Amino acid sequence: MRKISYRFVYNRKKSLNDRGTALVQVEAYLNKKKVYFSTHVYLRPEQWDVKRKIIKDHPNQDALNGMLNEFIIELEKKELSLWRQGKTITLSLIKEEFKSNTDASFLGFARKEIMSSQLKDSTKRNHLTTISLLQSFKPTIEFEDLTYNFVTDFEKFLYDSDYQTNTVAKHMKHLKSFVNAAINKGYIDPNNYAFRRYKIKMKEGKHVFLLPEEMKKLEDENNERIYKIYREKANIIKAEDIIKLREKYDISQRELTSILGFGKMTINRYERGGLPTKSQSDYIKLLIENDDKFIEKVKEAYEKNNINEKTYKKIVSEEVEKDISKKEVQDNIRRYLKSVLNRKPDIYNGYKSLDLEKVENIISYIASKVKNLIMIIHHIFYTL
Repeated sequence: MRKISYRFVYNRKKSLNDRGTALVQVEAYLNKKKVYFSTHVYLRPEQWDVKRKIIKDHPNQDALNGMLNEFIIELEKKELSLWRQGKTITLSLIKEEFKSNTDASFLGFARKEIMSSQLKDSTKRNHLTTISLLQSFKPTIEFEDLTYNFVTDFEKFLYDSDYQTNTVAKHMKHLKSFVNAAINKGYIDPNNYAFRRYKIKMKEGKHVFLLPEEMKKLEDENNERIYKIYREKANIIKAEDIIKLREKYDISQRELTSILGFGKMTINRYERGGLPTKSQSDYIKLLIENDDKFIEKVKEAYEKNNINEKTYKKIVSEEVEKDISKKEVQDNIRRYLKSVLNRKPDIYNGYKSLDLEKVENIISYIASKVKNLIMIIHHIFYTL
């Protein structure tokens, strides 16, 4: 199977809109053909790093870069899922499947609404905070989940997270606007309007004016608290776990990034406290917990020239290479024996299928008791 390659493309049509911004798209390439996916992220030219293919000098750059990375990961997951189903991978199929998948997600819909709106950057950032809180409350939200009980449970979650009444009201207003947009576009039946019996609670208070630096401090603390709640609830990998993985194999951030196939600054950002996507977090944890999987990934990166021989040798010693070769030989032998010796249960085999694991155990036991090779073969012949 030939894998689809993905990359970000900014301002493909070489034309800015009325606001002086252009769209970031994902280009999918397979068999000399291309299709494009809209990320619904619009930027000014100076906010796009052409060389590194990331967002820069933008007030929401970390959150938006995370969203872009997650977009490609979701495409790759959909491609892998189709391959496992035995389907022939084509660009039209991946586009159709991805569209039907993302259309079903309320959070994906809400993000699109925010990023394609005419709101100011500061207001968009405020709305994205509500999205982060919703994701902390329930990582996957479908349109049919939006019931009265969901709304009241989310309100309780905000109060339990020590938010004040007016802050809770702000996030509930944002959620209400997302639901209204979904109704207007036909994703939710108006008869199932979650806010029909719910009243947003506000508290009158004195106006307090803060300096810009105080506002930024409060916002940073708020984001940190959101990240912490989400990290714990979604069981996201910690920075120190990634550092330990690098130290175990004595590799740099850049080397690990090349092995995993992530964006150039991804590992650096995660080790500085940045929040990985759930799919990336689970993937890194799998490699940490399974040395064989990590070695396979290293070997794959080396064969694709993503890492040099020095990095490969640093991780995969001669002993490990021998073990890999030995394992491959053993697997080939097992497959051969199964194809040659395996047959349907009948009277001649005691109505039992071939169990290679038992055969291996018998051979190991006999070999531990008998020193002479001829005698070992003799015992095995009469045992089997």
